[in-house]
Amino acid sequence: MPQFRLNINELFTLRATSLSLCARKVETLREIASFLNKISDLIKHSTANAAYCFPKVNNRETRQN
Repeated sequence: MPQFRLNINELFTLRATSLSLCARKVETLREIASFLNKISDLIKHSTANAAYCFPKVNNRETRQN
């Protein structure tokens, strides 16, 4: 079985690389969350606008006319 030896500089480099990757993942998740919040806001506003422009009509009244 091969043995791997790392010196202290290589360990710090690996640690820095893994922290950098974690930071990028966190930033990506923040960007996704921001994007989803924007979509949610758009849906809320469009729903509110649709409710204002097209108020609900009672089905019975519509059928009688």
